[in-house]
Amino acid sequence: MEKSLKIILVRHYKVDIKHKSWLSSDEYTRYCNDYNTSPIIDQKPPILPNYKLYSSYMQRAKETARLATKRESVVLDGVHEVTFNGFLKGDRKLPFLLWEVLARIQWFMNSSKQKESLKMTKERISKAIDFLVKDNTDCIVVMHSIAIKVMSRELIKRGFKGKKVNYIKNGEAVIFEK
Repeated sequence: MEKSLKIILVRHYKVDIKHKSWLSSDEYTRYCNDYNTSPIIDQKPPILPNYKLYSSYMQRAKETARLATKRESVVLDGVHEVTFNGFLKGDRKLPFLLWEVLARIQWFMNSSKQKESLKMTKERISKAIDFLVKDNTDCIVVMHSIAIKVMSRELIKRGFKGKKVNYIKNGEAVIFEK
């Protein structure tokens, strides 16, 4: 009988960063880059088993893994977050939420205006899942909102039981099992 495999996905803790209400393209790009290097806010950790611990290479995921488990994580290639950027020329300012929506639409539509497309995200997430399935060791992966959304769908496609994630709170965990 084949051993079951549990993969627990955990979203990193909240990032300690503020943004302006209205931003130019350059300001939005700078905010996105700053978000990747800003500290996180400690919070009550989810209850997690003592499984093999992975995280993305991004500091907020590694720090969350350490704070939540009191252990150091192993970096798992391919589970980092999509980093968006502004895409307009000039100094025209748009509301922050409009930047977020438009950048995600471009990513979803595989636009070359973003550094990464949905297709590219799916490919790297799929490779990470291949690694985890081959290793066949119950594990925790501390990662990011969009990456979790993509990974949850791919895990379900591969026959894992678990919740399809549309939104996940900071510090929340979702379990997949096959």
